[in-house]
Amino acid sequence: MRLLLLVLAATASAQPALVAEASVDKDVYEYGEPIVFRYSLLNVGTEETVILTSGSCRAAFAFEGVPLDEACTLDSVSSVLKPDGGYIWEWTLDPADLGLPVADGTQTMTGYIAGYCGAEGKPCPDSTTVSVSFEAPAYLGGRLSVRYEEANADSVAALRTAYDGVVVDESTRPDGSRSEEWRISGVQLDEAAAALDANGAVISAEAVRWVPTSERFEVATAPRPTNALLTPPTPNPTSDLATFSLRLQATEAVTVDVLDALGRRVAVLHDGPLLSGVDHTFGVEGAALPAGVYVVRVVGETVRQSRRVTVAR
Repeated sequence: MRLLLLVLAATASAQPALVAEASVDKDVYEYGEPIVFRYSLLNVGTEETVILTSGSCRAAFAFEGVPLDEACTLDSVSSVLKPDGGYIWEWTLDPADLGLPVADGTQTMTGYIAGYCGAEGKPCPDSTTVSVSFEAPAYLGGRLSVRYEEANADSVAALRTAYDGVVVDESTRPDGSRSEEWRISGVQLDEAAAALDANGAVISAEAVRWVPTSERFEVATAPRPTNALLTPPTPNPTSDLATFSLRLQATEAVTVDVLDALGRRVAVLHDGPLLSGVDHTFGVEGAALPAGVYVVRVVGETVRQSRRVTVAR
């Protein structure tokens, strides 16, 4: 069983807001083109620190519900999500290694935290499971693991040729049978595995879907002075304009911007001096942004605060 412990520092009473987002590097892919999938998890809007640990997987993903071995991180170091910080996990997926997609058209990938949250083994919040869709054609080919008796070597070689197969790994098992891994082309991977598995010359055949190790990027954070009052954006969620106000205790130059869930700046609302003791009002133009979760951020010499706003359609 995968176990994920969520440990909260006892420095504040508010619960952390774990904001997740899934994304890919393109909306439309050509045949056989690698897919870059990213899953991000941010801790926003509180002073809490979140520590993610697990005995096996930490962040994981699923491709259209197709089971994938090791489609998760195997981090040995705990993931510490500082206030307004977090991580982005990224996988570069080669259709030739996965035998995916299995059909033409819209594909869906889902990122999630693998395991449980909290020492009590409670399910993770729904907000940590997110999906992204894109267009890609079916991939014909992939990797197969084929096992057969030495006496059937010629028959199996003919089958391999029929599938344009190339042996990429082979071994002799303790019982004397042969085991090979093929890279095939021109046929859907699961269909080829089923046909070979039913062939009398083969002991067994199964699809092999190889997932590369993910890369992990920390979303950098800075010290969080609180020399300001930042109100929550309203309405929230919004499909149009969400407004909020900022009151500084000292006159200074500040930047007020909007970040998406991957930490990318999507709007700058102010960049320059603001007077103290005055309610400065700003607005997030939800109609100009894609649906999703965003962070309003205020950064100055003595100020660093943020609020979350959701754009809905």
